[in-house]
Amino acid sequence: MNRYKKLFYLPNKHIYLSNHSTGCLPRKTKTVINHFMNNWAEFATDAWIMWLEELTAFEKALASLLDASADEFCLQTNVSSALVKIIGSLPKRQTRNKILISDEDFSSIRYVMQQAERLGYDIEVVASMNGRFTVEQWIHKIDETVQMIFLTHVLPKNNFRLSVEDIIHYANQYDVYSVVDIAQSVGVIPVSARKLNSHFIIGNCLKWLCGGPISAFMWVNKQSLELFQPIDVGWFSKEDPFEKDVNHFKYANNARRFLGGTPAIIPCVIARSGIETINDIGIEIIYQHSQTLCAPLIDYVNNRKLNIQSPLYPSERGGTVCLKFKNPLPVFHHLHRHGFITDSIKIMHDHSNIRISPHIYNDMDEINQLITCLETIDDRFT
Repeated sequence: MNRYKKLFYLPNKHIYLSNHSTGCLPRKTKTVINHFMNNWAEFATDAWIMWLEELTAFEKALASLLDASADEFCLQTNVSSALVKIIGSLPKRQTRNKILISDEDFSSIRYVMQQAERLGYDIEVVASMNGRFTVEQWIHKIDETVQMIFLTHVLPKNNFRLSVEDIIHYANQYDVYSVVDIAQSVGVIPVSARKLNSHFIIGNCLKWLCGGPISAFMWVNKQSLELFQPIDVGWFSKEDPFEKDVNHFKYANNARRFLGGTPAIIPCVIARSGIETINDIGIEIIYQHSQTLCAPLIDYVNNRKLNIQSPLYPSERGGTVCLKFKNPLPVFHHLHRHGFITDSIKIMHDHSNIRISPHIYNDMDEINQLITCLETIDDRFT
């Protein structure tokens, strides 16, 4: 039996393979939350001391996971909100009014960019080639007119992994600000913030980190921190949040300048528990396990000549295998009837891929059961 299963609450009647969407609850989380509630009940108005400790513990857990300093991280509500704060913080630079994004970014990114246009930015979309990108496609677009590039590390629809390091290296030569979205890679692929050397990294704890909702994060490269002054601020954006002079405002000298008002402490506690669980297991172990489970599934769909949308090679993908069907909804229901939780119906209305995402608590026996189930799918749907 997979020894990591005991660390999580797993569905009793289904095999859970939808970790690209929501990770399963770590058993540690209930203990952590109970401890938090008991301390809150005991200390009452002095609870702020404990709450600030939780915020710091969250930042330290992320720093351990992403190879960075704790003071470079701050809690965010979600990725979209974090991106809004970043765009609002960018210094005005004459002639630089262009933001580069891709046509494969998550839909909410486009909503944010529509608001960026209201600030005077021109949004240029880098078009994919069959859902993939080359480094050359991006660097061809980068010049002295570009203010910022937004890069999705692992694409949500087909799980293609973008060569973000190479693109950022080129962008830095042109003094272009860079933001990397790691929502689909953090927790299943090793990521080093230091090596990426972007200006910002944003992500959430909902998926592979098993940290629940309302628990996104932002990393701000300390080498360029002073360039950015967010408009969306609150008392936690100040150098001293408890300083009472309302006429005196000085930005925090770390990533918390992007934190804003009163932070959501309970989601922070839940998220920290998930991150620590992933750290305790080890991200390299999780990555190798994920790729080991994906390999036979990819071999099977190739041999059966099913339409696989995700890359075949581990270096080019995240932790998900994406299959395209002519009629995905009957396939989804067929898998669910046979005990497999894969993708959500809502997402399948947007595109026809069924995404299968094994995590550390899945095992090879479950993948073999899934392959057996795929064998029974009616050819009319493939």
